Amino acid sequence: MVDFTYGIITISDRCFRGETKDESGPKIKYLLQDEYNAHNIKQEIIPDDQNKIEEILILYSDVLKINCIFTTGGTGCSPRDVTPEATRKIIHKEFPQLSMVMLLEGLRKTEFAALTRLICGIRNNSLIINFPGSVKAVTESFNAIKRLIPHAVDLICDIKDKTESVHKQIQSGTSKNATNDFYREIKEKTNDSIDEVLKNYKQNSASNSESNLKRRNEDTEVEPKKIDNQKSNQSSTKPQTESSAAKEVPKPSTTRAPHVCPHKTAKPGDKDDRNSPYPMISVEEALKIIFSNIRPISKPQTIRSPINCPPFRASIKDGYAVKSSSKSTLRKVIGSISAGDFIIQEDFKEDECYKINTGAAVPDFADAIVQVEDTKLTKSNPDGSEAEIELLSLPSKNLDIREIGSDLMENQELFTTNGLLDVAEKTILASVGLNAAEKKPKIAIISTGDELQDPASGELQEGHIYDSNTTMLKLLCEKFNFDVKFTCIAKDDYESLKNVVSAAIKECRVIISSGGVSMGDKDFIKKVLIDLDFKIHFGRVNVKPGKPMTFATLNENSFFALPGNPVSAFVTFHLFVLPALRFISGYSGIKCILPLINVVLEDSEYHLDDRPEYVRAKISYDQNTNQFTALVNANQISSRIASLINADVLLKLPGRKEYGNSIIEKGTKLKAMVINQFFISFINE
Repeated sequence: MVDFTYGIITISDRCFRGETKDESGPKIKYLLQDEYNAHNIKQEIIPDDQNKIEEILILYSDVLKINCIFTTGGTGCSPRDVTPEATRKIIHKEFPQLSMVMLLEGLRKTEFAALTRLICGIRNNSLIINFPGSVKAVTESFNAIKRLIPHAVDLICDIKDKTESVHKQIQSGTSKNATNDFYREIKEKTNDSIDEVLKNYKQNSASNSESNLKRRNEDTEVEPKKIDNQKSNQSSTKPQTESSAAKEVPKPSTTRAPHVCPHKTAKPGDKDDRNSPYPMISVEEALKIIFSNIRPISKPQTIRSPINCPPFRASIKDGYAVKSSSKSTLRKVIGSISAGDFIIQEDFKEDECYKINTGAAVPDFADAIVQVEDTKLTKSNPDGSEAEIELLSLPSKNLDIREIGSDLMENQELFTTNGLLDVAEKTILASVGLNAAEKKPKIAIISTGDELQDPASGELQEGHIYDSNTTMLKLLCEKFNFDVKFTCIAKDDYESLKNVVSAAIKECRVIISSGGVSMGDKDFIKKVLIDLDFKIHFGRVNVKPGKPMTFATLNENSFFALPGNPVSAFVTFHLFVLPALRFISGYSGIKCILPLINVVLEDSEYHLDDRPEYVRAKISYDQNTNQFTALVNANQISSRIASLINADVLLKLPGRKEYGNSIIEKGTKLKAMVINQFFISFINE
């Protein structure tokens, strides 16, 4: 359903007036993106007004021609709950079985689900689905029908190749169906039979309930221990044509196709197993493998100072160079010394002094500096220059004088380096007159894809996209003080890619590629590496985004094959490539990884993936709790570059199995990898 369009309409007076934050609409958007990788989504918040609801539904269907329209809210029993009435009025065909599947799923959790009035139907080529108003009920309803929605939209749009394929699966018994105990579980939870519940539902008896219950939020329902456990228990009805769907309730089947885990490793020698042959390893294990198979570009070198610093006695203050042995407070000014002047070697009388600037060389026979603030001008020369001053306090010996070598002594050890220098190290080298050449690895960046076009090549050709990965990876290298010597866009062609990689390894020690590393027909990176005698140390990492991340070596060459999606490339660069570049350049192990900070989750909740995930988040500082808080940037799909904007950190989230739940709640303490330190400037605002 990637190419379909979606509409989300939140129906709530309070959300429309801004009194309550809309959480259900964004939840539906998240579910669509997570389940279908949906991109084209339009959202709207409107009041509980039947005419307005009808107007927006018609607009979405007839004018915008949206394939699948979801409403959330207004399905309860209160006087303002009119979403079902508005929906029923504008649809051309009703889909009662979709509503029934959502009802049955709700009844698995609570009998109060019978009080929710959901309508599903078709208008022109749009599928319209009513969801309840709470986040939890929305999630349960979506999960109940998420496998049916694509087939329903295919039927409505008359996409025959897809619908016929699904029907063949049904006939052959290879599609998932509801479990036999589904109805039994519901009967155990309700006093009425399932037939009676359905009868009452169709008659809308809930709308006349004496309790006049208002819309219920997720707090009134029983929270399952693990949401991911719901997936294995959810019912799934047999996909049907429109006419058959309206006649009968689909019967559960005992046939269940085996579930193929997308993270499974292919069995050696099994030609029919199309999973990746590379085991999926953890981020920590991947880093350990990388560090074990690369080495610093040069041996550690100890840098020593060739001079004393300062090389002469220097004045710390603007003032007067005097002899501390004199008890006289009146001093005759016999000269002026500026920074950079030669050292005065002649002796002078005790009641004399020199006016001196900060940083200037102190005369050989002066042993103290009296700052201007501790003096008083008593006489001036005809030309306006100073003739005599009065000392307001007598100085002690060596007052405000920087002695020779007080900062650095000749031959003193400055630091030890393998080649890459930071700002402080470059500065101290400059202060002693050294200009040590940095030893950094030469880097090549290769973006792969027939569709890629150089951003500077002019108008975008049909079927093409501009190559953003080369720009991003090059700028990231430069940001961390590395130089890129070679860039190229390679076609999705084995020979072309092999030639490009062969050229890159001749010029550069480190090669970073993006794209062509997954399981597609034109993903040739791994084959090229093998044929060029690289050793592939790992080909998959248990991380989101970035699962196909691959690392290989050939002699001194290191090859980092990143996924093609820009965000995946961004994350894997920071997780794996940057630490390796720093290690090769001589950083100590602890400095190779970006700094980590402790944060608490600011979002109301976040749905975890099976894999540990690094999400882009913005950092704030809570002065009441003295804690950093992390707010996840909207839309975390791996192709959406905009999620990088305003991202301060990569927020590390555990996998759902590791965490023990599929939802992580607000206030949870987490680790975050700092990628933008500017947020620190706003802590005290």
